[in-house]
Amino acid sequence: MSEYGQQLKSKQKVRNIYRILEKQFKNKVKSALASKNENLYEAIVNKLEYRLDNVIYRMGVAQSRDQARQLVNHGHILVNDRKVTIPSYEVKIGDEVEIREGSKKSAFFATLVPQWLEKYEVPAWVEIDKIRMVGRVKGYPTLDESGLNPNDLQAIIEFYSR
Repeated sequence: MSEYGQQLKSKQKVRNIYRILEKQFKNKVKSALASKNENLYEAIVNKLEYRLDNVIYRMGVAQSRDQARQLVNHGHILVNDRKVTIPSYEVKIGDEVEIREGSKKSAFFATLVPQWLEKYEVPAWVEIDKIRMVGRVKGYPTLDESGLNPNDLQAIIEFYSR
């Protein structure tokens, strides 16, 4: 496979992991490249991991990013006590993410979520009160926690630097 083909494959793989459309992914990577961050890998990981749908997934409230995206779209999520229905909303360190009070009464949040949430290991950059289902972003995600391959990130940087 050509170098371009390998870069394209890496880009598509990461894009599909986070379930983002091409234009959104390109904008995230370009803004990470434009930031003055010395470590481009961390900048890209931060841009991808701080999406609201991904934070919901990392908190363990949803079993997949698609499910997390749907929870956000349907208005079940509050960020700092404000309803947010945009999955691409970028959370910041210190933001409090919780389930809307009215939504907690539904069968999904009352019975299903607590079953898998108690067994879920939360990454170090997120903390969650598993009983109240309230999470807080408390730090920066690491490359290891994101599960991304550094080679893929390098290929993405090269792909968008053309």
